[in-house]
Amino acid sequence: MAEIKVELDTSALSARLQDQVERQIPYATSRALNAIAGKTQTALKDKMREVFNAPTDYTLNSLYVQRSTKQNLEAQVRFKDATSKGTPAAKYLSPEVSGGGRSVKRFERTLAYNVGRVHELMQRVGVTSYFVPGAGAQLDGYGNMVRGQFSKILSQLGGQNDRYANETPRSRDRREGKAVGVNKVRARAQPRYFVAGLYKARHLAPGIWIRTPLAGGWSIKPVLLETKAAPQYASRLPFFETAQDVFERVAADEMQTALDQALGSAR
Repeated sequence: MAEIKVELDTSALSARLQDQVERQIPYATSRALNAIAGKTQTALKDKMREVFNAPTDYTLNSLYVQRSTKQNLEAQVRFKDATSKGTPAAKYLSPEVSGGGRSVKRFERTLAYNVGRVHELMQRVGVTSYFVPGAGAQLDGYGNMVRGQFSKILSQLGGQNDRYANETPRSRDRREGKAVGVNKVRARAQPRYFVAGLYKARHLAPGIWIRTPLAGGWSIKPVLLETKAAPQYASRLPFFETAQDVFERVAADEMQTALDQALGSAR
């Protein structure tokens, strides 16, 4: 029987294909890492909704992805550690991941350093600059003190950074129901904030209290109570466990998809 035998030298083609694959691997790896990081960010946001009670948008948006490049094959999912206002997420959420004491919040530092009597209270009584809400605190739907109440506290106690935003003695007298002005007009008394734990209020728990007019007298409630130690948190957010679970579930598929896309678009 006649027979034709053909042999092809594919070594050059194999070398070119191998070179093409190797050149696309960093690009594909970078794409896969970014896809995995994005899914990890989503999974952690879902986990926050599960373990926290009504987390704020600020908390849910506290994670960001530091993307990978072909030159740096590493993608990171991290908490934001800087903010123009409020407390950075990295500070107040870290204890939720690892447990332990939380850091001092910005409003607590403001009270401790801007309000003279709070600072004196810390020195004399030995309390910390940590506060927990009391019965007189106005809380929003997320369990945080409303900003308007804290602004009033600072204004009445002389703790505003802008001195013109602080209450004047005349305004204080008027809001306390004292007769003021040339005509000695007596206004209706309004709620007043004061520092407890010192002087005439030393019998009360240290902190910020509110005194409210009531039937010719006053009622008092604690608004912010100072603590002897930093509030402790148990670990609630399984940050690393969630990330590991996502990686094990999707890494292989994401790498294959990214490699197929990279080779399909290669020139």
